[in-house]
Amino acid sequence: MEKNPALVDVKYDFIDPPMIKFRDGDAPEQDKMANFGPYAPPKETNVYLVGINISEEDVRKYWDTVRRPVENGLKGYIFGGKTLDALFPGSLDPVASMKVSEDQDIIGALKNIAKGSLVVIFHSGMVDQDVYYGAKSKAIENGFRIQFIGKKHFEESDPSYVIFGIWVQLIAKCDGTPWILQNDPNKPFISNDTLIIGLSFTRDLKNNVYYGISHFLDVNNMNQEIVLTAIKPDFAGRSLVYSKDDITKILSNGLDWFNKNHSGAEVKYAGRIYLYKTTPLHPQERAGIESFIDGQNKKEQAILFSHIHVKSLSFGTPRIYNLENVGYANFGYMVKKGEAISIRPKTNAEGFARRGAVILATTGFYEKYRKPRGTLGTPMPLFLEIEANFPNALDDVERQAMAMTMLDWEHPVGLEYRNPFIIKYSRRMSKVSRHMQNFDKAIDIRDLL
Repeated sequence: MEKNPALVDVKYDFIDPPMIKFRDGDAPEQDKMANFGPYAPPKETNVYLVGINISEEDVRKYWDTVRRPVENGLKGYIFGGKTLDALFPGSLDPVASMKVSEDQDIIGALKNIAKGSLVVIFHSGMVDQDVYYGAKSKAIENGFRIQFIGKKHFEESDPSYVIFGIWVQLIAKCDGTPWILQNDPNKPFISNDTLIIGLSFTRDLKNNVYYGISHFLDVNNMNQEIVLTAIKPDFAGRSLVYSKDDITKILSNGLDWFNKNHSGAEVKYAGRIYLYKTTPLHPQERAGIESFIDGQNKKEQAILFSHIHVKSLSFGTPRIYNLENVGYANFGYMVKKGEAISIRPKTNAEGFARRGAVILATTGFYEKYRKPRGTLGTPMPLFLEIEANFPNALDDVERQAMAMTMLDWEHPVGLEYRNPFIIKYSRRMSKVSRHMQNFDKAIDIRDLL
């Protein structure tokens, strides 16, 4: 018998980042969209241009550079020799353009924008955050979408990647789908019966009502929706905590949403739910989860359930150093994107219990990229604590979290983006919702890009 037996198993793994799927092919890089075409094309739309303290002439010039980057001197291979118009079903000529003197005038300028339109706002400096999120909320409530673009990008020596990122967002904002996950059916990153939920909070200050923000995701064809649900939270110190009844209600709503909207004929209902939060699991939330699992068992629709605590990162967060990577382009001890260390209890508890933690490098040296690249230094890995009602949850979460860093349409060539986007947009919705009057509307992440 060992004198000091280990209480945990520590395992090293490498999660090879997934391929992503476009209309005419698959690639390891998001910046192949123009070459292969967006997975689902955008819809025809009316375009309005607004300049904040920028002349209408300059606004139209900048918009022309966005639409025709190669013709305007940008040689980036990422455009595939195409114009933005070539990826759209109709013309992107603006139906109107206008100038406002200050960013505070933006809300008024949006008053008569038609539903289904796209408003492109060029600005010369930082936009006040209340104005930014106020404009987003007005667009959501009136059925159109907004793209903010900084003038400074057109003053860079080569803004190709920035403009390509704008292309991706514009396609998404016009109801297109830039790309989806290419799932290997033999070893999927996210199985087809999986519902993923990201949770956050907001508060209607006028009526003093708290809302839970639930981002529901079915990775099949990137079906997703953000829903606000009135709740009566508890308080744990200074933190808001879901009550038992509220967490059960949100999970039931998510399951109903998945079962109604899932498009895969081979899957009748969700068999797996992964709940991502940036706060630890509190006793009343645990009770709600266990009640939900028991309810599904009684219906003979058993659920594999996992709660993932995405821990706040700080200077105390562990780093990974790969001593084998010293020769890679002089990156020193550069960690590879996809390296993972899992920490698991020696014994597997029954029922819904702690399954361990994962330290996952979602950034770092990326060999699949056109030119191998990486983040200099020792980037912070993702730190995830997992509780689940099945023993191999850590293996699923490693692959799932890695896949979700590749699905964010706001960072198309941002290989340095670290967090799963399921957390990002539920938290952003909390900022937008502070300016909203109507909390009953379901939100698409395309509204928040």
